[in-house]
Amino acid sequence: MEDQSNVKQPSLWLCLSIVLFLIISFLLQLIVKGEPDVHMTLFFASVFASAMLIIFNKTKFDLIEEGIIHGCKIATISMMILMFIGVMIPAWIAAGTIPTLIYYGLKLISPSIFLVTAALTCAIATLCTGTSWGTAATFGVALMGIGGGLGISPGMTAAAVICGAIFGDKMSPISDTVNLSAGTCEVNIFDNIKSVATATIPGFILTIIVFIFLDLKFNSGEIHSQAVDEMLAVLSSNFNLTPIHAIISLVPMILVLILALKKVNALATIVISAIVAMFIAIILQKYQLIDMMSYMNYGFKIDTGNFDVDKLLNRGGLQSMMWTVSIGYLGLSYGGILEKTG
Repeated sequence: MEDQSNVKQPSLWLCLSIVLFLIISFLLQLIVKGEPDVHMTLFFASVFASAMLIIFNKTKFDLIEEGIIHGCKIATISMMILMFIGVMIPAWIAAGTIPTLIYYGLKLISPSIFLVTAALTCAIATLCTGTSWGTAATFGVALMGIGGGLGISPGMTAAAVICGAIFGDKMSPISDTVNLSAGTCEVNIFDNIKSVATATIPGFILTIIVFIFLDLKFNSGEIHSQAVDEMLAVLSSNFNLTPIHAIISLVPMILVLILALKKVNALATIVISAIVAMFIAIILQKYQLIDMMSYMNYGFKIDTGNFDVDKLLNRGGLQSMMWTVSIGYLGLSYGGILEKTG
């Protein structure tokens, strides 16, 4: 390993050129392509940084390689967690865990405290699925329809959905952003959540209080939403959601919460939950082992005939996480080069 005290420090202009190349590349990509698909941007930024350091700073390639390895080492545990989250999500869906949350979450929404229950429902859904975007695109769509039927402003309903979804994402041990930030900062994932909670929980409590006062303006009416009724019917026809089965299907989620409170290793927690969910899916929901292996690798697949339900349930899988895993390795490799070369 290279002695850091003997590493020749790059000049200020060289450091600025390397960082500016990355910034300009990002901006050009967003302007030209309009999407944050930055894998090759990070790749070329790493190549540019390496070339500039070798040519103008006489940096040895061994040191650059050491930086890449250092970055990948930081990323490894977080990337493994992300991959196993991909395995766990379709197991939860097949076991009925996520369908149960959706089904009973929608049934429990009260018109008298609609904004509060909407925010809490989205928070719980995201906490258990790790995806704020998925919650907003599914629960959010259904809740917008309900809110419109109750005469509630679309802006208020959207605020409730977004607040709940973002809160759940920040608190979820299976959120990709939570795992990436913990891995990048080299801290335990549960310590990361605990730190974020000091600001996020008080903020969410204040938000709920505001929604309570807003709900007082819309304390009448009944929920009549064809979209919600269709979702409930589709879920009950494709999954066994009787109360006893619903309780059993929540075991994988409860396991995650218990093991998280006991500070069990996040990797082990996710694997245990995934395996338990797989057996529940096989025993209670009557899936075959070969089907579960396919779902856990490539993602859960079902055609219910309802677009909103399919959009929420057709997801997950080990392979679905490779986009995030690869960007994590590329980004941290780039950071490792900058760190080790000074």
